[in-house]
Amino acid sequence: MMPTSSRHLPRPVTELDREEMMQLVGRMTTLRQIHHILLKMKNEQDMYRNLCRQLTKLDGMAFVWIGLCRDGADRLEIAAAGGPDPLPGTLPQLPLEGADAEALPPAAMAVESRQIVLVRSLDVAASTCIVERPSLMNLRQSRPLDCDPFHRVLNPAAGAPERYHDALFLPLLSGESVLGVIGLYAAKPDLFDDQVLVFLTEMAGDIAFTAHSLRVEKQLENSFHSLGNLFNQTVDSVSMIHEFRDQYTSTHQKRVADLACAIARKMGHAAEELQGIHIAARLHDIGKILLPAELFVKSEELTPAELAQIKTHPEASYKILKSIDFPWPVTTAILQHHERLNGSGYPHGLKGDEISWEGRLLAVADVVEAISAPRPDRPARELQQALDEITLHKGELYDPEIVDVCVELFRSGSFSFEN
Repeated sequence: MMPTSSRHLPRPVTELDREEMMQLVGRMTTLRQIHHILLKMKNEQDMYRNLCRQLTKLDGMAFVWIGLCRDGADRLEIAAAGGPDPLPGTLPQLPLEGADAEALPPAAMAVESRQIVLVRSLDVAASTCIVERPSLMNLRQSRPLDCDPFHRVLNPAAGAPERYHDALFLPLLSGESVLGVIGLYAAKPDLFDDQVLVFLTEMAGDIAFTAHSLRVEKQLENSFHSLGNLFNQTVDSVSMIHEFRDQYTSTHQKRVADLACAIARKMGHAAEELQGIHIAARLHDIGKILLPAELFVKSEELTPAELAQIKTHPEASYKILKSIDFPWPVTTAILQHHERLNGSGYPHGLKGDEISWEGRLLAVADVVEAISAPRPDRPARELQQALDEITLHKGELYDPEIVDVCVELFRSGSFSFEN
C-alpha cells in the first residue's frame, strides 16, 4: 500500500485560524442582530440605542456613538452612545463647522465630504494621527489628536494605557441628505480591515434607509392624525346644522354617539371601527334639516301625516351623505337606524340579519337616548324606563347582544350620559 503524500493531508488548524473563525462568527452574529433591529424597531431613538449596544459586542470594539444632523444646527446631536466600559463625565459637543476647517473633528469631515473618515494608529505621545477617506480620492493628511473631542473622553491622561487605537466615522446618507454620523472606536489595532469596512459601510446604508423610512412613516402618521382631527371637526360642525334648529335635540346626536361607541368598545371593536360608528351616530339625523322646523318643536302629539314626514328622515340623511366615500358603512347604518328585527321598522321594513350590525347598534343607542331625554311633547323619563323598553323587546325589535351590553354599561356605572 502506497504511503499517503503529505501534500494531500489537510493543513492543521492553528490558533490564528481559530481566532479568525471566531471573529467571522462574531461578525455574522452581530450582522444578524443588526438586521433584526432594523426590521423590528418602530422608534428611531430606540433603534439607535439598540444599534450602539449591539455594535459594541463586536470583538475589539471599544465605543460607538451615533450623532444626528438637525436642520439649521451647527452641531451633531448625540442620539445614542455606549461601550463595554462606563464613560467618564459628559459626552462632548461635536461642531459641524468652524472658522478653521482643519480643526473640525473627523465626524464633521464625514458630514462635509459624505465619505468615510478613518483615523489610524492614534498615539497620545505623538500628538498626531492619520486621517483617511477610503474613496477614489484616497486623501491622507496629518492632523492633531485634539480634532476628535471624543478622544479626550475615551483616553485617560498621557502616559496611561489607551482605551482605543483606531476610529472610524461613517456618514448616514439618504439621497442628497446626510442624516448623521456613526463613530466607532477600536480597542485593538487593525480592527477596521477591508472586510469590516465593507460590512460597516453596508450597515450604515441600511441604518440611513431605515431611519429615513421611520421619519417618513412618522410624518405620514402625523398627517393622517391631523386629517382625522380635521375630518372629525368637520363632522361635528355638520351635525350642529340640525342642532341649531332644534333645542330639544341639540345634544341628541352627540349622546347617541357616546353611547354607541361605549357599547362597541365594550364588545371589543377596534378604534378604527369606533371612528366610523362615531361619525354615523353624529350624522344619523342630519336629514331632518329637510323637514319643517315646526315638527320638532310641536308640543302636541304628531298627526299621522306629520309622523309620516318624520319617518322620511333616514332616507333624507342617506341621500345627503351617500356621495361621500366613507371608509366605514356610515350611510348604511344611518339609513337603517330605525329598522327593527321583526320587520316593523322603517324605511324598508328590513328583518334580522338584513339589518347591518352598525344599524342595529344605532337603533339601541338612539332609543335609549330618546326615551331618557326631554321632548317638546313630554318631559324626560327615567333611564330605567329606557332600559326596560330595550330589555322587554330584546330579540324582537332590538339585537339581544347589543341590548345586554348596553344595560350592563349603565348598571355597572361604566357609562352615563352625564359623564
